[in-house]
Amino acid sequence: MRFHCEYPFCDYKTNKRSKIDYHHIIPKEAGGSDDSSNRLWLCPNHHRNIFINESSAGIHATPGDKTLKLIGKFYSTSGYVLAYQESGISKLFPLHY
Repeated sequence: MRFHCEYPFCDYKTNKRSKIDYHHIIPKEAGGSDDSSNRLWLCPNHHRNIFINESSAGIHATPGDKTLKLIGKFYSTSGYVLAYQESGISKLFPLHY
């Protein structure tokens, strides 16, 4: 299986599961599900850039210029789209599988 980072504009890819992180958009301790619509694959560098104010666990970032706040992963007619905030601005990023 080939894994790729789903962080916007990252081209990191690996064949090894141990070289990529599995991330819940809404943390499980905050009521998030384990469904694929609530999960992202993130390279170790970008996983540290995710800010989650609801999370008490994990290696997530503190708010700053280089952090993203994930809003959700949605399915549209053209595939999955990642909704996030960067520097306080809401954005969408198409996820290509």
